[in-house]
Amino acid sequence: VRDGDLNKWPLMVVDLKEPFPNTQVSQGSVLIGRFASFRFYMTTKMANPHYLPEVCIKVTIINFTVTKSGLEDQLLSDVVRLESPHLEEQRNELIVRINADRSQLKDIEDCILKLLFTSKGNILDNEELVQTLQESTVTSEAIKQRLEEADATELLINSARERYRPVATRGSVLYFVIASLSEIDPMYQFSLKYFKQLFNCTIETSEHSYLQLYVVHRNHEAAALQKRESVSTGSRLSHWGKAAGPIAEKMIHSALTSGNWVVLQNCHLAVSWMLVMEELIKTFTDPDTSVHENFRLFLSSMPTKVFPVTVLQNSVKVTNEPPKGLQHATSLHRDHQQFL
Repeated sequence: VRDGDLNKWPLMVVDLKEPFPNTQVSQGSVLIGRFASFRFYMTTKMANPHYLPEVCIKVTIINFTVTKSGLEDQLLSDVVRLESPHLEEQRNELIVRINADRSQLKDIEDCILKLLFTSKGNILDNEELVQTLQESTVTSEAIKQRLEEADATELLINSARERYRPVATRGSVLYFVIASLSEIDPMYQFSLKYFKQLFNCTIETSEHSYLQLYVVHRNHEAAALQKRESVSTGSRLSHWGKAAGPIAEKMIHSALTSGNWVVLQNCHLAVSWMLVMEELIKTFTDPDTSVHENFRLFLSSMPTKVFPVTVLQNSVKVTNEPPKGLQHATSLHRDHQQFL
């Protein structure tokens, strides 16, 4: 759901004429019956949507956006799991044992309270209660001792895990920096899932090395591109007409199994087809969908707010537009190079 979509939905401006269960909703001049169990949920992939005040008072907004400290803890677990798996395994096992002991301790307390509540007459004459109290005392002491040992072990494990805290902190900062890029341009969208995959992949593939700088010659770039072009042939669709949508879908479905590349240009002109494209791309991650390993889908577009956020968040984005403020200088430089 986008920012302005809610204002267009008649359901958001309904009037309740009668209390449940005989509720009727007025939609224009028509009264529509509504069940008491009816619930309507909407979700959005936008990190910081801005809804108007009149929308906010008509719905209950629940924010599931990750916080900096929460993301830092998640990334810390990922770093420790990749760098020191035994530490993370010990911590997880310890958490399970602590929760089980605390749950058992609570069950013992509840059992004692229940026996005390249902006991009649002199408590000392209730043999079941006395025996339960004796057994509970022994069990409780053993559990408390295990909890103290577990707490001490947890401190040692957390102390060892803190060595990786700076990496998790930098990762959290980096995510919120790139997440805020959407305020500069709506095309700069990055999902948390995509970032965590990139974060983990970087840790797994990185090696201890010194800073190295390489200069790539233009001929090397051309050779690399030529090598990639020899891997797979592709299809291109650059003009969007009335029948272009079905043609694009047919091209994508064919390339999924054959391993070809598909290039869809000027997607900002196909506003009505954006939702269809979004649903089609979602099927790529469906377990029932067979995707060839060489299949690639390239989408070109001018900056636009109607481009699906989910597609942007899970795509590798390449921009050929110079930063704002340098466009004029870059244009002059290109013109100068062309005349030389």
